[in-house]
Amino acid sequence: MSLKNISILGINIELTEINKYTLKGLNIDIYIKYSFYKARFNNQDLCIVVSNDSNVHTPRKYREILSWFEEVVGMPVAIYLKQMSYYERARMIEQGVYFIVSDEYAFLPSLIINSKIKKQSKIIRHFAPASQYLFIWLMQNSNIKSFTINDLTAITPYNYLALSRAVSELEERHILESTKDNNKTKHISIVKERKQDIWKKIVPYLTSPIKEIIYADKIPDIKYLISSTDALFHYNNKTPQKSSCIAIWERDKKVVTEWNGIEGDYTIEIWKYPPFLPETDEKYVDRLSLFLSFGNRLGSQQHKDIEDLIDDSLLE
Repeated sequence: MSLKNISILGINIELTEINKYTLKGLNIDIYIKYSFYKARFNNQDLCIVVSNDSNVHTPRKYREILSWFEEVVGMPVAIYLKQMSYYERARMIEQGVYFIVSDEYAFLPSLIINSKIKKQSKIIRHFAPASQYLFIWLMQNSNIKSFTINDLTAITPYNYLALSRAVSELEERHILESTKDNNKTKHISIVKERKQDIWKKIVPYLTSPIKEIIYADKIPDIKYLISSTDALFHYNNKTPQKSSCIAIWERDKKVVTEWNGIEGDYTIEIWKYPPFLPETDEKYVDRLSLFLSFGNRLGSQQHKDIEDLIDDSLLE
């Protein structure tokens, strides 16, 4: 199957077939089963893979295959399919697999709004959880000069594919920039700009890390950090209250077997991304995520206290 163009979001995209001899690391069987195309969409490079046989893989298998392809081509990779049921699309999205289905659906979260094909609007697209997690960490770590995606996989709980997409999203917002060495390894660094200015520019794209709040009468046997006003008191050197509010990652919620729907001795914030930042041993959630977690729930003095924390100690 050979394509010259496809349509994404109603936009005609020209395709350039990638020569198989430039795809080092792939075997002959892959060349037979797939065709590789390079496209330019939303001012970003995208590799589109088309299956040449009738075999259909599970979403998990597609994730493994496309993650491998991304390492080879050094750009986001999407599988192009002629049709897909609603159930199959949901499973692919759950696995984080980029896909394009004819001119009807597309899942390219770091490139476009994730939705059924419709006209693009001017609604602000918030960062994906992995992107916000990476951004929050980078803003608070002054020791990082340059890194690779493999470096990140060694110290964060996200896989290569999720981190690659997070880096792409931060590059899109001009937070990160990258170069490639002779081995085509991507070296990434923060743009040379004051972190205070980056923070002010990016805040509109950030959301509260809290996905859900539940209550329990005892702290579950699970890794957690202290959050909410307990953390705010700690950072402002005020007498802390009883540590009654904690934050856990949503992936760990299944471990919480005894919780209440309305109230309890402990409030448990279920976070969209891990409250634990790499290479830290803090007992409290980080200041930037803490700020975002409050949303509009802060009083004027509390709001000033936490903004002072950001201005004075985090973004130097």
